[in-house]
Amino acid sequence: MTRSCKTLLFVLLLFPSAGCTDLLLGSKPSTSPTAIFDEIWHDFDARYALFDVHNVNWDSLYQVYRPHVTDQMEDSILAKTIDTLLRNLHDPHVSFSAKINDKYFGSSYGEPYLDSAVGLNRPKVSSFYLKNTVRLAGYGQITYGIINDSIGYIYLHTFNESSQSYHWADQFGSVLDSLPSVKGLIIDIRSNGGGTQDNFVSISSHFFTKTQDVLFEKVRNGAKHDDFSTVGVINISPSGKIFIKPIVLITDRFTVSAAEWFTLAMRALPNVTIVGDTTSGAFSARLDRELVNGWLYSMSIEKVTDAKGISHEGIGVPPDITIHLTPQYNASYGKDTTLDKAIEILSK
Repeated sequence: MTRSCKTLLFVLLLFPSAGCTDLLLGSKPSTSPTAIFDEIWHDFDARYALFDVHNVNWDSLYQVYRPHVTDQMEDSILAKTIDTLLRNLHDPHVSFSAKINDKYFGSSYGEPYLDSAVGLNRPKVSSFYLKNTVRLAGYGQITYGIINDSIGYIYLHTFNESSQSYHWADQFGSVLDSLPSVKGLIIDIRSNGGGTQDNFVSISSHFFTKTQDVLFEKVRNGAKHDDFSTVGVINISPSGKIFIKPIVLITDRFTVSAAEWFTLAMRALPNVTIVGDTTSGAFSARLDRELVNGWLYSMSIEKVTDAKGISHEGIGVPPDITIHLTPQYNASYGKDTTLDKAIEILSK
């Protein structure tokens, strides 16, 4: 999950790059295959937070893969070896990419391609369900409208932002203001890949009537795999326009990271029902790194739990009502089984 600038600065201060150290010492790090493999293995060994969560013996994996790495091997074989090593983590926040002979090799290691991940067709939601009420806000990050003249619908494309969509979440209150007469609200975060903590907090604040702790987090900060910082508390306080009518939150296996934080926060509210499929199970902040040869990778560097201290890392947040869809499910003809269930709940 992309984090606020304050958090990113903390991560960089906590984990200075090896390259900077080598530069200060005046030595040039090796780019041999054995050195590259050892660099990424040792970096995960020192910083990755979720070995126990994913039941991975990192030392044993070194014994399996390191003997196959030689300084004579081609870059393509080395990249494939690193890729295979990292796949053992089954972590959506772990990724690896390598540029070899002007071609890119890249992978990420979550496994969200299941069940209701196939069920969302955004253009058909707009044309078939929202019709002429469909509107955009937040520099295109929010799609909203009214279903059946009485149910509000908001699709959040992301919790991230860019230079073209800075502070887009600040417009969320105005979206709620435009839906004053609805009797209930559907918030759809299927295929939402996450984003910043600031946007998650900003949007959540429109649904809480009092300050409430929703998440706890701690960062890996030592040589041992169980070395972590003290626990930090993330809470939500009410802000601006507050919506307290019935809400259905729609999730799927592509609901990731900050979108999962939002799911945990909303699940704590008595007026919210979650419908769809279990979320991806990737809650940690992501640290992006670069090897000395320019190859890129990322890792999870913290543990996150809900307000009860329960971890959903690698598992995901289950819905209150699960909608099972087959891989052959096709929403192209306007029917959205999961959305239909949300409408049914709010129509009662």
